[in-house]
Amino acid sequence: KILKEIKTARFKMFRNKEDAIEFSGTHVVPANVTVSDSVLLSSPKPSEKCEFKSLKPQEEVKFRKAIEANPSDLAFLVTCIEENARYLVTPSDTPTILQQGQRHNALHAAARHGKLEAARLVLAHVTGGLMTRMYPEEDRAQNMRRREFLVDMYLNMPDKGGGDTPLHLAVKFGHLAMVRLLCSYHQTRTDMTNKFGEQAASVVCSRAKENDPDKERE
Repeated sequence: KILKEIKTARFKMFRNKEDAIEFSGTHVVPANVTVSDSVLLSSPKPSEKCEFKSLKPQEEVKFRKAIEANPSDLAFLVTCIEENARYLVTPSDTPTILQQGQRHNALHAAARHGKLEAARLVLAHVTGGLMTRMYPEEDRAQNMRRREFLVDMYLNMPDKGGGDTPLHLAVKFGHLAMVRLLCSYHQTRTDMTNKFGEQAASVVCSRAKENDPDKERE
């Protein structure tokens, strides 16, 4: 109550403690933005009207394994996303965590395993009408803000283990097509460092199964 009397204070509201804890573990403000910029990037408060149900742990695991398997038919992934937007986004407007230990979201999983079509599918929904589906009654401008925030999180969110972004993982494991896809988005920050102070360019093919000089040069 006292803090709300300070007109310049800014808050992010949560419906419950669990959503607040989840957000605190995933929220990243890019290092090259100012405080005033971060206000623009910050997501609006979660809506009370989100109609999609929360996922069970087994549903998260099944969805992640489907991404990692990446069958030629992506119908299962499409069905999941179309039935429940929370396979990709939480009510706090952050990426859904599909692997709790490493705190990997869908793009982390696709990037690590080089599953290009799965990554394209995820990014198509994230950059598309996903937030409008989450909050159909909210105005277009606010949902645009939500979308920009979510896109930034998906492309630049570090994982818990080594602080690797999806780009770090794609580069480490030598998935050239995935690297090209991620770098095709202007929001992707190629200068982000992991917990070891390494940019993506510093870990090229460091975890690849086979050394390929041509791939490393590219």
